[in-house]
Amino acid sequence: RPLPAPEFPFPGAVAAQPLPRRIAWSPRLGYDWAAPDVLAACEHAVQQLADGGIEVVEIDAIFDSEPYDAWGPLISAYVLRLVADHDRGLLTDEVRYGIEHADRFTAVDLLRAEDACHQLNLQLCQVFETCDLLLTPTLHRDPPRFGETVPWIRATAAFNLTRSPAGTIPVGLSEAGLPIGLQIIGPQHGDVAVLATMHRLEVHLDPPDREVARR
Repeated sequence: RPLPAPEFPFPGAVAAQPLPRRIAWSPRLGYDWAAPDVLAACEHAVQQLADGGIEVVEIDAIFDSEPYDAWGPLISAYVLRLVADHDRGLLTDEVRYGIEHADRFTAVDLLRAEDACHQLNLQLCQVFETCDLLLTPTLHRDPPRFGETVPWIRATAAFNLTRSPAGTIPVGLSEAGLPIGLQIIGPQHGDVAVLATMHRLEVHLDPPDREVARR
């Protein structure tokens, strides 16, 4: 069954969308951490929403544990399907390692991963029972340098698994001068609320490191 079409085009729907009354702010999600400069910029943006009258509830743990058991098999299978019969010598070592055992997965393995996705969404739904949106850092550190292997998408992969609408908006610069993002997640089909909050921050946010940005 297809998803319902939006009643109005997104620009008009975003303009008419009221801001959330209550948002959850989770710096860690239950398994992640954030560098001090990332955390400071994100907290500054969250505080500006609070100053605008939105109630902010801090939640340390959204998920019981890092959802790699679901994400790992699924992404490996997806990439293996994409690579197909192409020359794997063109792939990076990290990608080759990731798909090394994917062709041994059974249908039951993938069903278990799908079940784990549903469990993650149930945990996230508990947040949305009392809060309209969830905010987290987009990346917990600066993006990796070319060739650097680090788990840098830990705060974003979970919401691919839950099929949640999510967006990111720059809220400052790190000590290295790289953009820091704040991730805004909504319940399933909550795209307009996510976009409206992103627009609010984009228009009204006063970054804490404006002087750094000028340099």
